[in-house]
Amino acid sequence: MSPQLKALIRKEWRQQRKYFWVVLCVLCGLESVFLVVNPASAAALLFLTFYFAGFLGILVGSSVIDSESRSTPGTFYLSLPLSRQKKAIVKLIVGAMVLLGPLLISYLLFFLLASVMQIADVLPSRFLEDFKSLSGSFSGSIALIASMSMMLALTMYLWTTGLAVRKESFMGAGGVGLLVVFISVILLILSFGIPILAIRVNPELLSTEAGRALIDSLNNLSLLLNAGNPLVFPIVFTNFFTNLVFSSWIFVAIVAAQLSAGLLLMRRFVRYYGTDTTPAIDRILHRAAQPLVRWLWRIRLLLPRHTRLTSRLAKSPTWLLMQHQWKSQSLLLLPMLGLGLALGVSPVITNWNSHVLRLASDVDSILTPLFLLVGLPGMLLLGTTVFHRDRSLEIQSFWRALPLSPTRWLLTKLLSSLFVGIFCLIGPFLLMDVIFDVYGWPTLILTRGTLYLSAHFLLAAAIYWWIGNPLHSIVMTIGYSAILQGVITGKYPGIRIAMSLDELIVRNSPSQTAAFYLIFALLILPAIVVLFRQTRRQQLTAW
Repeated sequence: MSPQLKALIRKEWRQQRKYFWVVLCVLCGLESVFLVVNPASAAALLFLTFYFAGFLGILVGSSVIDSESRSTPGTFYLSLPLSRQKKAIVKLIVGAMVLLGPLLISYLLFFLLASVMQIADVLPSRFLEDFKSLSGSFSGSIALIASMSMMLALTMYLWTTGLAVRKESFMGAGGVGLLVVFISVILLILSFGIPILAIRVNPELLSTEAGRALIDSLNNLSLLLNAGNPLVFPIVFTNFFTNLVFSSWIFVAIVAAQLSAGLLLMRRFVRYYGTDTTPAIDRILHRAAQPLVRWLWRIRLLLPRHTRLTSRLAKSPTWLLMQHQWKSQSLLLLPMLGLGLALGVSPVITNWNSHVLRLASDVDSILTPLFLLVGLPGMLLLGTTVFHRDRSLEIQSFWRALPLSPTRWLLTKLLSSLFVGIFCLIGPFLLMDVIFDVYGWPTLILTRGTLYLSAHFLLAAAIYWWIGNPLHSIVMTIGYSAILQGVITGKYPGIRIAMSLDELIVRNSPSQTAAFYLIFALLILPAIVVLFRQTRRQQLTAW
């Protein structure tokens, strides 16, 4: 290996090592402690890691895209006597190793500690039975969960880096990652709605052999339609090795489609990273979108623009700041709105006939993924990019020229992003409840979920304002939140399983309520302290 290549690998590692060590310490530390104190909590954390593996892939992919955005032409990276393609390959490989390393090490540590405790006969039998139910053996279940988590993380990493190669910013790449998740969720809902619709139209299909064969064929068709979907491979992988509910040739076809998509995305990244060339598919999409843009612009010109309210708002610097904030974060807000529509409206559509009133009893299973699996990653990305555009000296000089105090500037940016982000997530859900009254106004979970997302949003924004790195701020927010919730839920009386975040938001018992508000207070207090400190210092120049 040449000295130049070693220097490049060392440089890429130094850029990503903080993420590696923080995630590794959090996962290994919490899993080790929980496995000794409460094995059920360790299992909950293990499954929680799988659910958020895709978000970790988006984070690391966005960091890889953003890693050279603040560099100048005379940097060490550009001065190395290596080809551009080799630099891109090294960057992609090091990013993948940084992403998968903590996951692999934490799963290995969990397996080794659990094996030692099993030999010592200190693990409860129910703990082993729950894991054996996945694949028949404890080691096979751990290997299955680990492989699914790493495949999901790697898939989202490749999709983010491949499609966002021309974005050159953390916000743009994160928005592309959320857009991939949105399109994948929509495709899953539409395709797997085919067999559900067939059963709704003709319920007698399940009572005959021919009808069941037709439903199986429709399920296979739905899987084939999702062959390139980055979210479907873990589902297919699990079903193939546990239930065998579909033919093996479908599994082979999906694996081939996923591998082909991964190779094409890697080729796209290596080909276009560090160049000014626009990919052909991007040019085609841009030309295809031009008629829609022109049509929307004509409609906008026909609308009344000189009302008393708009004239008054146009003269307000606060309104100007809010407009700038929404436009700068539109790449994140639009996918969040799409995911909110998918999760808030699709249950009403799929249960439209006579079962629509039953949604009031299923509201927990609808809102829990909306807040935890979609809302939490989205609000973390939104919070860490609130001040992302304002690190430019030109933008800062412009805002300082307006009659805005530092406190007003800060509150306007934070609250405008926070309220719009929350509206994008739960607005469609509330709209369905207002129009059709199908969810029953679950005020408890709506209130706690909103407070939970708001606390993480403010903490991510405060840490980014403090340290100035989007990936590091999200990692520090996740690490602090995970340790805090693990300690409180692991030791708080009345809570059986630690890290059961859904119970904190859904349950109304005194112990769950007290634990939730204690976690909320300890999350939001550091954010308020940091934001107040920065505002008092009036640091509107380079932070």
